Amino acid sequence: MLISLLVILLLVAGGGVAYYFLAPSLFSTTATPVSTGGNTAPTGPVLFSDSFKDTSKGWDLQSEQGIYTVAITNGTLTLEDDHNRLFPEYVPGTSDKPLQDLTITVDAMLSKGDPGNGYGVYLRSAAGQDGNPSTYYCIEFYGDGTFAVFKGTTDANGAPTRAKVVDYSSNPALEKQGKINHLSITAKGTNFTISANGKVIKTFTDSSYKSGAVALFVSNLSGLQAGAQAQFSNLIIYGA
Repeated sequence: MLISLLVILLLVAGGGVAYYFLAPSLFSTTATPVSTGGNTAPTGPVLFSDSFKDTSKGWDLQSEQGIYTVAITNGTLTLEDDHNRLFPEYVPGTSDKPLQDLTITVDAMLSKGDPGNGYGVYLRSAAGQDGNPSTYYCIEFYGDGTFAVFKGTTDANGAPTRAKVVDYSSNPALEKQGKINHLSITAKGTNFTISANGKVIKTFTDSSYKSGAVALFVSNLSGLQAGAQAQFSNLIIYGA
């Protein structure tokens, strides 16, 4: 019995020593950056985030039945347009305090409507007299697995115009209608990077706009059946 007790004491002591050396690594609170297509996860300060668990962040929830609707439920921001137009929803606070260099991460999908409809993000945007974006970069994804990038400008009379910066392109990393895309968009100086589901799908450069508001949107394209719905969740905006 004495020998057995000695063996047990040695095992307990050995376990305590092992725990002492292993515990720091087992219970470390330092997060390891997640790889996103060769790039590490953003490490800048969080400028805005919303898990859409409630309506406390100040989104504009005004809706007009049969034309457009906005709703926050069950961790999701839902935008719907029912009159063949693009419906933007500004991220709270970004119109009053324009953002410059940033990374936006968000989970998004086209949840209803013709797969030719779109959804996406406005960057460095400024609103026109009607309250809609007039100058901007617009990264638009479509339910058929394609995407494009547009730049908004105004003509000599102040009327808004829109030009393609990146032509319509397909990429196998993009999920189609009804499936979530984990999107990451970085704007740093004149350089822009678009990633989907951990893969960089496009980089481009443009020097037209340095700062502006951020908005999410759904686009019910002209010529398609009326009604397009997009859903967004887990939105985070990181500073440079």
